[in-house]
Amino acid sequence: MHTIRIVLASLLLIAGCSSNKNAEGPLDESDRTPNDLSRMLPLKDRTVSNFRTESELGDGVLVLEYFRPRQDHAEIRLAGSVEHLRVSKERVARATGGTLLELPLLKDATFSGSFGTVTIQEVVQSITVPAGTFKGCLTTLEESKAPPKRATSVYCPDVGLVRYTIETFGEAESSSLFTELKYHGPRVDLTR
Repeated sequence: MHTIRIVLASLLLIAGCSSNKNAEGPLDESDRTPNDLSRMLPLKDRTVSNFRTESELGDGVLVLEYFRPRQDHAEIRLAGSVEHLRVSKERVARATGGTLLELPLLKDATFSGSFGTVTIQEVVQSITVPAGTFKGCLTTLEESKAPPKRATSVYCPDVGLVRYTIETFGEAESSSLFTELKYHGPRVDLTR
């Protein structure tokens, strides 16, 4: 159970989504070469993302809420926890350390993540998840050797995170969590 909490906390650290403007739409030149961090990780205020999850414990649902109290600050809320992010044109980083995504958004670019080195593996790819088909996406891989852990994230323009997989390897315990975006859109307040 401790490993699952670590995995969910890791997911919280790298998430970001907004509206689905890119799904199955035509590509323009900016979609072909991702170069705007705010498009790849928009963190739009009062947005909710719903992910389907698969792990050793079974299938489930993960809901993330995004808030932007200031232009240079974002919050991601997951099950009562809040992750604070510092946002600039060049980088989105955890307030407690580690970068989620940073420029340049080029294949083989590297930076320090929340638990290891992050490498941009692919740019300008298409992906289909339950929320739709997205174009102009990029994939990152974060790895650490001690403890052995690997996280793969796919970000798409004007959407943010659409797929996330984290795997931990160890002699005593190994685990994995696979998530795919099912829905994202404005947060609805049902108390009014």
